[in-house]
Amino acid sequence: ELLEEILTNYTGQIYVLPRYPQQKEAIKQQFGPRVFMPKKGIFFMDLLSKAELVITGGGTMAREAALLGIPSLTYFWRHLEPQVFLEEMGFPSFSTQTLEDTIRTIRKLCANPSNYWKDTAKLFTKIQKPGDILLEVLRTDKKLGKLLS
Repeated sequence: ELLEEILTNYTGQIYVLPRYPQQKEAIKQQFGPRVFMPKKGIFFMDLLSKAELVITGGGTMAREAALLGIPSLTYFWRHLEPQVFLEEMGFPSFSTQTLEDTIRTIRKLCANPSNYWKDTAKLFTKIQKPGDILLEVLRTDKKLGKLLS
C-alpha cells in the first residue's frame, strides 16, 4: 500500500531495497519495472548522493539521509529516540507511527522533495562530538581518570 502511494505521488526513479527474498519476489510480481531493485548489494552512500528523498521502515538509512540534508521518512510502530533527536535539532527527518500519518507525509514529501532539503552544516555545530563526551566521562571516573592523566 505504501509503495503504491509513493508510485502515485512521486515522478522520479524509485529504488527499493528489500530486506528478505520473499519481499523482493512480492515487489517484483506486483510492481515489476515500475521500481528498480539492485540485483546485488550497493554502497548506500553512492545511492544517497543521487537521492531526493528516503522513505524507509528502518531508522539507520533515514538518519544518514537526514544528516546529509536529504528529507527522510521513517515509518515504525514507535518513536525512535535518535529520530526524535534529529527532528528536534532541525534535520529533515520525519517519523510516523500510523499508516494514515505515513500516507499523508508521503504525499507531502513526494509532491516536492526539494522543499524539504536542508543545508545541515550549521546544525552540526550544535551537536557535541561523542568522543568529547566520552573523554569527559572517562576523565571524571576515579579509576579511569588516573590512566588518562
